[in-house]
Amino acid sequence: MIYGLYLSATGVLANSYRQDVIANNLANAETVGFKRDLAVFQEQRTEARLRGLSPAMYSNRVLEGIGGGIKVQMVLDDKGSPIKLPPGGVSSIERDGAVNQNGQVVARVGLFDVPQDAKLTKRGDAMFAYAQTKPLRPADGVLRSGFVERSNAEPTNELTALLDAQRQLEANANLIRYQDQTLGRLVNDVGKIG
Repeated sequence: MIYGLYLSATGVLANSYRQDVIANNLANAETVGFKRDLAVFQEQRTEARLRGLSPAMYSNRVLEGIGGGIKVQMVLDDKGSPIKLPPGGVSSIERDGAVNQNGQVVARVGLFDVPQDAKLTKRGDAMFAYAQTKPLRPADGVLRSGFVERSNAEPTNELTALLDAQRQLEANANLIRYQDQTLGRLVNDVGKIG
């Protein structure tokens, strides 16, 4: 394998993935509670180190991590179960998390303290998982009915990053083309016996 072609190809793949992540962030910039993803890269191991021939060779783990977007989930109660309200009636949420329907408390919205927010991982369905065996402590806070959390994806920043990823992908694709042309000249012109 020609190492320059290989490096340019990995650049194309990395920036293609980066475009997918940024496009997902941009598409969800107005989705309530959406938390933007980051395309983080690290140095890839050499082919000699990768010769373990695991099933990971037959799947693209990077693309599997993107997910399929989000959908609306029901709110969870203080025990972690979905709050289900019977249809009809007037519902409201009090500042302490009590869910009222027709003047009666029917549930309480769960509000928990996460000691190490770095341990939160996206689970999908606009939910996060926390790797801890102990139950989370209830948090002090105030809930406000009628308000929603905005997405933390800023469309202007995401669009700028998307254009940058497209330029880098194009630069790597051009390098592949130039190397291919050079190899073509080497084989067709230099290799001729005059």
